[in-house]
Amino acid sequence: MANIATPKIFISYSWTTPEHQSWVIELAETLVQNGVDVVLDKWELHEGDDSHAFMERMVNDSSVTHIIMIIDEKYTARANDRSGGVGTESTILSNELYTKKGKNNIVAVLAEPNVNKPTFYASRIHIDLSNEEKYTEELEKLIRWAFGKFEYEKPVLGTPPSFIVAEDTGIVLNTNLEYKLAIDSLKKGKANVISSVKNYLEKLETEISKYKFDKNDTKQQFFAKLESFKAYVDEFKNITNEACLFRNSSIHRLYHKFFEELLTYQEVIPNGQSKLIAEIEFFRFITWILVLNYISILIKNESFDEVAEFLEEIYTLPEYFRNSENTKYRNFLVFKLYTDGFIDSLEEQKYYSIEGHLLKEFSNDQIVSFKELCETDLLIYLKSLVLALEEKEGGASIWWPNAGFYVLDRHNPLKIFAKSEKQSYFSEIKKILNIENLEFVQTVHALKDPHGWGNFYLPRWSGSFQSVNLITLTNYEKLKDK
Repeated sequence: MANIATPKIFISYSWTTPEHQSWVIELAETLVQNGVDVVLDKWELHEGDDSHAFMERMVNDSSVTHIIMIIDEKYTARANDRSGGVGTESTILSNELYTKKGKNNIVAVLAEPNVNKPTFYASRIHIDLSNEEKYTEELEKLIRWAFGKFEYEKPVLGTPPSFIVAEDTGIVLNTNLEYKLAIDSLKKGKANVISSVKNYLEKLETEISKYKFDKNDTKQQFFAKLESFKAYVDEFKNITNEACLFRNSSIHRLYHKFFEELLTYQEVIPNGQSKLIAEIEFFRFITWILVLNYISILIKNESFDEVAEFLEEIYTLPEYFRNSENTKYRNFLVFKLYTDGFIDSLEEQKYYSIEGHLLKEFSNDQIVSFKELCETDLLIYLKSLVLALEEKEGGASIWWPNAGFYVLDRHNPLKIFAKSEKQSYFSEIKKILNIENLEFVQTVHALKDPHGWGNFYLPRWSGSFQSVNLITLTNYEKLKDK
């Protein structure tokens, strides 16, 4: 529990009637029950004590952090006339408002409707406990005032949008404004949450479209462009994580549209402005990264319905997308990463998977870890195997898990299949894969090409003696009968 300072409050009031005194005592008891230390003459003074000296002492007591004036007609009259104990207190209070206690530490509480406040307090904001219908609401205001925790508080000053002041890194995120508005809408559950996320994704797409390559660009410039895109990925992950917490399926349809739009940057239009292989592969790579992060965050938040929806979605291909002459629509395999040689040429040393290595360099374990991205890559591969078996196809219809190698040295199942020993969790994973059991694992092993490159292959990277072990990764022995 947070260490919250206990406010100490002195209540100044008039002994107008026994009923009024009881009303004040009840209020004081309520405040004490809510963590407020109350100094009340009824509790502090006994026979033989000097009441006037007590009042003066309390108003001047440095340990008293706040003062409440209970306003009824008699209190106001005595305060204005400076008569009786109330007059003594109000003389001191009128001075305290501008000196030691401060103007925000003394408040008038109305105990009667339409009562006038003392002249010295007339223009100041009060709390009205005279209306029974609004008593609870006003009491909360009083308690908040005592603790200094107000309902409406100015937010902490943020940083200027990057289009106003570029950061020291020189990386300017032109999505910054849309990002902050979307995050705020998601966290506060605002009515405009759908439109704010839509605006962010559209702005991100616009910024992605600005990445252009020149024939004179070197691989260092390719890496520099990738490096500059990392900050956009971090924003994307934060937005996606908040969207999962918000739990609104309409938001995720915006992501489907966003990813579909990204396909247009891989078009090669005949007789149009030529696109360099480097540029096309750049767009393929960053789209692949965003897809892996999106699905990984969904899985981490156990948004399994959204994972299944994404993998079952049918995406419309741009007119001049690769192989679009054969089909205008495709499933998630449209985001499969393959290269025409440029990314492969970036290798300065031999990697089992240059794409997996670049993903590792690209990852910062913010929200989802590199291992989680690799496991997601393998889950999508498994999904593609299931579809390939249904359609009696293989080869190009299978997702190549470029990052999967980085979990192949493990002798344990993927996290989602380890957690699938719990029946309810496994039921969700089966929905994603659209299976009733893990029988497909044995089927693939029976059909696989012994050399690893047939229609139903178990990926093995060049120079590696390891290949995907479906039995281990799917926790097959423990789950086969579930």
